Amino acid sequence: MFNYFLVILILIINFIFQTTILPNFTIAGVAPNTALILVIIVALLKGKYKGAFIGLVAGMLQDMFFSKIIGINALIFFLIGYISGMLDNRTFKQGLILPFITIVISTFSYHIIYYMFMMFLSRDVSFFFMIKDIAFKEAIYNAIIFMFVYNQTVKYSKVTEINFAGRVR
Repeated sequence: MFNYFLVILILIINFIFQTTILPNFTIAGVAPNTALILVIIVALLKGKYKGAFIGLVAGMLQDMFFSKIIGINALIFFLIGYISGMLDNRTFKQGLILPFITIVISTFSYHIIYYMFMMFLSRDVSFFFMIKDIAFKEAIYNAIIFMFVYNQTVKYSKVTEINFAGRVR
């Protein structure tokens, strides 16, 4: 059973952690996006609808506290959670290659979509700076943390469930 209250509580704790402690642990000026990591983990393990919902909540938290424009992060995280969740039935839960590729592509996607919104809103942001100095470094940082957290989450969660339609999830 998926406990929305528990996951939202984890998102709130993560939000506090991400905004207070993680800025002290930057590497090359970049901190990991742990909200994105959590969205991808939920999406890969629980599917597109739960991934989209958690993405929406995580994005709204970031928008409410840090964005002048409400909804951009919510939309991006929602889309990433939904699209990543579409891989739910296609992934071997204990495998690490597809989840690794998913977090790297999701990190780049987040920054590219965010850049497009900023461009449409007439914000002056350099695309090459964003890709080279932010997205690339953050993708590596996210991937390292993701692999550890995902592996631990899979190990300690009930991943295999018998579905009466004949497939094992």
